[in-house]
Amino acid sequence: MRYITLLGILNVFFLAWALKPFTIFSGFLNWGHHIYETVGLADFTGPPGSNLLLNKTSVGDIGLLLGAFTAAVLSNEFRIRKPLTKSEYLEGFLGGFLMALGTVLSVGCNWGGFFSAITVLSLHGFLMFIGLIVGGWLGLFFS
Repeated sequence: MRYITLLGILNVFFLAWALKPFTIFSGFLNWGHHIYETVGLADFTGPPGSNLLLNKTSVGDIGLLLGAFTAAVLSNEFRIRKPLTKSEYLEGFLGGFLMALGTVLSVGCNWGGFFSAITVLSLHGFLMFIGLIVGGWLGLFFS
C-alpha cells in the first residue's frame, strides 16, 4: 500500500509540473524523432521545447531509466547478458517489435494507462490491471 501511495504522490507532483499525467510514450517518441533526424531519415521540426532535455516527459523518461538502473545495481541484478542461441535474437527482436507496435496502435503505454490511472483511482486502470495479469499468465503459459 505504501508503494501505491508513493506512486500517487509522484503522479500528483508530475501532473503539477508537466500539466499532464506521467507517461513515457511521448518522451520516447520525441527521442525517436531526434534519432531519425540525426541519421538523416526524417526532417523533424517539432514544436517549441521539443529539445530532448527541455521536454518534460523526456526528462521523466531519463529519471525512470536512471531509477531502474540504480535499482538493478543496488540489488546486484545488473548484468550484460548475451543470448545463448541465435533464435533468442529473433525472439527479442520480434518481441520488441510487437511491443512497439502495440504501443503505437494504442497511442499510449502501460505506465500512463495503468500506473497513472490506478493512482488517480480511474476504473480503466483497474481493468488494465486485470488485462495485464491475464496477459502475463498467458505469456508464462506459452513460453
